[in-house]
Amino acid sequence: MKETTTAIAVNTTHNTKTPVRIVAALCAMLIALCTLSGCGSFNIQGTWQSVGEGTWGQVIGKGATVTFDKTTCNLFSPRDTYLLEKNSDNTYKLTVTGLLGMGGTFTVTPDGNDRMTLKSGDIVLEFQRIE
Repeated sequence: MKETTTAIAVNTTHNTKTPVRIVAALCAMLIALCTLSGCGSFNIQGTWQSVGEGTWGQVIGKGATVTFDKTTCNLFSPRDTYLLEKNSDNTYKLTVTGLLGMGGTFTVTPDGNDRMTLKSGDIVLEFQRIE
């Protein structure tokens, strides 16, 4: 019986560029994920116009505008504070506190990033972003 040996060439040179490329690719993917993580999320900041038939007393009616900045809005009074929290069902909980302590809680259902419906009990307010 004849014995056969096979030689396998092994590259013993260490390529230092491969780990650098892997790290660079992972960093690029991480940056892309961080950048895109905000995609699809709803941003309430801006100026909205009431477009539905719903009203909230004498404060909100069709054509009324409401502006939300980082922490304040003018839903009930000129300087209301608000908190917007995301629910597990892609709606949001909007808690608004007016200047004199009055306020309310709404369920916000966004339609894209430029339309939203605020609902509290039987009250339904529809808004469209204008700024």
